[in-house]
Amino acid sequence: MNMKMSASSTPTFNNEYYIALECKDLQANAMAIDSSGNYVLLGGRRYLAIRNLKDEYEVVQKFPRQSKYDVGAAEWNPTQFHKELCVISSNQRLEVVTTRLDDLSQTHSLRAHTRVITDLNWHKSDPNLLASCSVDTFIHIWDLRDPKRPTLSLSAVAEASQVKWNRLSPHLLATAHEGDIKIWDQRKGTVPMQYIAAHLSKIHGLDWSPKSENYICSSSQDSTVKYFDITNSRKAEFVLTTTAPVWRARHTPFGNGLVTAVVPQLRRGENSLQLWNTANRSTPVHTFIGHRDVILDFDWRKQYPNDLDFQLVTWSKDQTLLVWKIEPFIQKLCGHEPAEITLGSEVSVEANESRLPRKNSPKVQPLHQEFSLLNVHIPNLTVKKMDPVARSVAVKVTIHDFLVHLQVSFPSAYPFGVSPIFQVMPGSAINDNASQQLLQMLKHLAQQRVTKNRTCLEPCLRQMVTTLEQLSTSVDTNKVYDRTYIEPTSNMYGGYNDVYIPFPKTSGPSFAPSGL
Repeated sequence: MNMKMSASSTPTFNNEYYIALECKDLQANAMAIDSSGNYVLLGGRRYLAIRNLKDEYEVVQKFPRQSKYDVGAAEWNPTQFHKELCVISSNQRLEVVTTRLDDLSQTHSLRAHTRVITDLNWHKSDPNLLASCSVDTFIHIWDLRDPKRPTLSLSAVAEASQVKWNRLSPHLLATAHEGDIKIWDQRKGTVPMQYIAAHLSKIHGLDWSPKSENYICSSSQDSTVKYFDITNSRKAEFVLTTTAPVWRARHTPFGNGLVTAVVPQLRRGENSLQLWNTANRSTPVHTFIGHRDVILDFDWRKQYPNDLDFQLVTWSKDQTLLVWKIEPFIQKLCGHEPAEITLGSEVSVEANESRLPRKNSPKVQPLHQEFSLLNVHIPNLTVKKMDPVARSVAVKVTIHDFLVHLQVSFPSAYPFGVSPIFQVMPGSAINDNASQQLLQMLKHLAQQRVTKNRTCLEPCLRQMVTTLEQLSTSVDTNKVYDRTYIEPTSNMYGGYNDVYIPFPKTSGPSFAPSGL
């Protein structure tokens, strides 16, 4: 890995996230964030790439891989002692690489599995321990001080799809096998200490609670996330039900939050993350909308002192890396009360500078200023009318078969906790289902913005175009799908009738003159 190539990336900013990287030629399947929260590694068959999130305009480093196999999983060492190490899986092998002096080099190659490695996980406190699992049904625990062979091998009947060390108890780890979970104690040999029949379908993800060593959650193909107490695992503590199979579910570093990533069936539907409050599980408290394809992985950046905002990093099949700001109002939705040291100091400075009430702050802009700042050059969108006196906007969006005339009306209290009213006007060419999805998305996004006393017109218009593009793609896919399965109807019935026609004779017995 002594060769190095570079690809530049200019971050694109949104009110809720910014695009840290968009690189189509990477084709990366795995993402990992280092313990400092500054570096992201992206791994694919052709390249390993490292992006420095601390410097938004730094050149992205790309390192060619000499392998015919994709990167299946990747993870940085979470400890300070070996924070420069990152492990990736490539077919049946683990590769431990290190980043030093602006270069990437391999330090260890770990071989013991006989089938594809499905997951890996560093120990949370021991910098030398690493666990891996595979289709070959084995779970291997490695010690980098003796990398020639695993220090412990655990065997299960079914293939293992996930392996995770307990965050708080250093000897416990969990593995997933189809719909079951096994809890192991590395001190007690090769027999699991606990068995949980969790799901009827395959488990895609496991995550231990950061608050209690006895709680673990699992995400499954059956479109549920289940939360278990391993000391009483006959029944799940609670179940979250989603609209699609859940690829990953992970706890937030604040409050009672849990983030889920779903995989839409046939890749139709929203490519979004949902944030839940596990103490109030009726509906998600927030939805992260931004990716144009399936989300492959996500993780949290480290939060530094005096930072009010947490940051969530996501990598998608659309080959974009997004960084989301989790502001204090979202944290409160998960039962977390952010410290207000920084906020309080800012308020006191403002009070010394001006005796004016906060509501008269120059940050508050009237509606006509929002109109004047609006970028009207949005692809596929035409602004037909902007009337600040009547407090309304009329736009037209044309995408493939969709033609939408949208009227936006702004109440007098907007944007202070009051969202605008969206109406699809007569003359639009859009079906009722797509219209309802569009309006629901606009209302949801607008509500998220005005809850923070922020304007929402341009974000809503941009998201409207993106949503219609996705809906149009879904409609086109449905047409192909329907044509594939509907057009051969006559052939299907013809084949049904053909079963009554005898098959042509190709061989058979005959008697010789002697009777044999």
